[in-house]
Amino acid sequence: MALTDAAHFFKTRKEKSKKIIAKYTRQNDEAYLEAAYDINARLVERVPLVSREGIDIQLREALLARDRSVERSAPQLVEEA
Repeated sequence: MALTDAAHFFKTRKEKSKKIIAKYTRQNDEAYLEAAYDINARLVERVPLVSREGIDIQLREALLARDRSVERSAPQLVEEA
């Protein structure tokens, strides 16, 4: 949820986002901030989607946290949709 909220904020509040970039990069040059925003705007997905690899990593970590002897992967646990 936080990633979706952050992406929405970034995409809909350009000037505020540039102020945040300025704060953390300690830059006040408008050309720099505009370029930094544009580059990051292309990288931030409008709707963050989960990849198969991401599901596999999350499931493996969750299972290992419960039982260190478990060696399963997402294909063994999740059907293809």
